[in-house]
Amino acid sequence: MLVRGNLCVCKTVGDTEETIYQMRAGECAGTRAFLDGSPRKAALRAEIDCVLLTLEPDDFEALIDTQPRLVFKVMRSLFRVTHGNLMRMNLESAEMRNYLLKSGGRY
Repeated sequence: MLVRGNLCVCKTVGDTEETIYQMRAGECAGTRAFLDGSPRKAALRAEIDCVLLTLEPDDFEALIDTQPRLVFKVMRSLFRVTHGNLMRMNLESAEMRNYLLKSGGRY
C-alpha cells in the first residue's frame, strides 16, 4: 500500500518501459498476485521517495491460527480493493468503447 509519494505502474513493451498507471496514496498494488500466488504482470517505479506498507503472503498466513479476525479483515479489504479496481477498469472500458463507437455521449 502506498502511504506517501508517487508510484508508476510500468510494463515493458518491446524495448521500452511504459507507465500504464500513476498510483496515489492509499492505493494498493499486487493484490491479485498476493491472493493467488501468480506472477505479477507489471513493475512499480518510484518517482520520488515513497513510504510503503508491505505484507508478505507467508507472514500473513502465519496469522491465521493466532489472529483469525485480523486475517478476515485484511482479506475483506483486499477483496474491496480488487473489486474497486475491476469496477474502475470496466467503466474505463465502457468509456473507451463509447468513444470509439461514438455512442453514449458527445465525442
